[in-house]
Amino acid sequence: MKLDWAKRRQLITLAIFFGSLLLIGTAVFFMVRARPTCFDKIQNQNETGVDCGGVCALQCVDTHQGIKTIWTKTFVVRKGMYDVASLVENPNLDASIPQLNYTIELFDASGRTILSRSYSTFANAGDHFMLYGGGLDTQGIEATKARLTIAPGYKYVKASPPQQRKISVLGYELQTPDTTPQLVATVQNQTTDTLNNVPVTATVSDKNGPVGVSETYIDELQPRETKKITFTWPQKFIYDAAGQTCAAPVDIMLVLDRSGSMASDGSNPPQPLSMAKSAAEDFVSQLTKDDQAGYVSFATDVTSPIDQPLTQDLTRVNAAIAGTQILTSGLQLTNIAAALTAASDEFSTQRKRSDARQAVVLLTDGAPTDPKDPADPKNTKYPITIAENAAKDLKSKGVTLYTIGLGGDVNVDFLKGIATLPEYYYAAPSGSELGRVYKQIATTICKKGPSVVEIIPRIYELGETTTH
Repeated sequence: MKLDWAKRRQLITLAIFFGSLLLIGTAVFFMVRARPTCFDKIQNQNETGVDCGGVCALQCVDTHQGIKTIWTKTFVVRKGMYDVASLVENPNLDASIPQLNYTIELFDASGRTILSRSYSTFANAGDHFMLYGGGLDTQGIEATKARLTIAPGYKYVKASPPQQRKISVLGYELQTPDTTPQLVATVQNQTTDTLNNVPVTATVSDKNGPVGVSETYIDELQPRETKKITFTWPQKFIYDAAGQTCAAPVDIMLVLDRSGSMASDGSNPPQPLSMAKSAAEDFVSQLTKDDQAGYVSFATDVTSPIDQPLTQDLTRVNAAIAGTQILTSGLQLTNIAAALTAASDEFSTQRKRSDARQAVVLLTDGAPTDPKDPADPKNTKYPITIAENAAKDLKSKGVTLYTIGLGGDVNVDFLKGIATLPEYYYAAPSGSELGRVYKQIATTICKKGPSVVEIIPRIYELGETTTH
């Protein structure tokens, strides 16, 4: 049927109207429709779960392993006071947990809850760390059982393990484990950032497991700064020392005074130098095949190069000791600063082992008399100050310093002051006493005791995190 022009115009108008309506509706639909996101509570995009996996930073829980517990233990601080700790790890190398909540509960003999406390922390990708609750006070009620529970439902985000440690543990010294234990650790900020409020946990173990755990905080650590931190326990460790030898292999430098006064008791052979050499050789003979030793002798100057760098060939060390002589060229003074600096430099070489304890045993029969103050050669305090600074630098590297004062002309306060602890100063009234003194030091260095120390600084870092 042929339409007249009026009807055709009407149909064209209607078509244009409905076409425009369709175009406008389509535009409005695409404008109003929300773009798929990781927070729309819909599994869309390429998500593997609702708002998780795929392009979303949040990772689906069922695609990752849960936090693994290595051990959990309760430590009695004193009556009515407890520490509870659990060593755990995040086995996922591609996911971190920004917030990990856990609860510690203590129970009495009847099973009644006497204390419950909640905590929150984090877990970096691949993290190995401590969940800790310290100083749990039950008001004198004896706790017979403890429970540490990780709250379920923690969320994962995409991440990768940090490429390098932000804080390194340079060394540590476990002191007096049989009375009031103290652990002094040296840490260093490896970054160019200032780090604040850094939690650090320390675990001391024997062959059967942990015997003590403690936690401290570093308020501030400046870029590249090295700092000592201290962990303490109010009661002695209860540990099994049966069958143990040294707590760890030892890298030890013997530093021996060969100044002119070391022949004051006789010159053929020079005494007390000869007895000091003999005692030092006996000390070296007490070391094991796992230990290293080195040797520095000094007067006005140290031997250059040093008498013997660190080595496991202990016969070479004893040969170097045996060859020590008092020089006859000029006045032989006592330059302790140079000697300690030489020993410190040896611990900066590749011969130093990261898994060994580092120690220096310094023997002298006098007070520092060299170097001279360039501004005032008569200033007798100058060589003491320089030696104190050298000792401070040595100890900042995590090296334990033992000092021996031979005879009656030593500066006891000075030698106690530069030693790592005052009790690490040993007096030997005569050369004949040196064998006993060296044996005491050997026993202290190689003391049977808790043999494993783990120090864990923690920095919140999600690694290479992707957010959508």
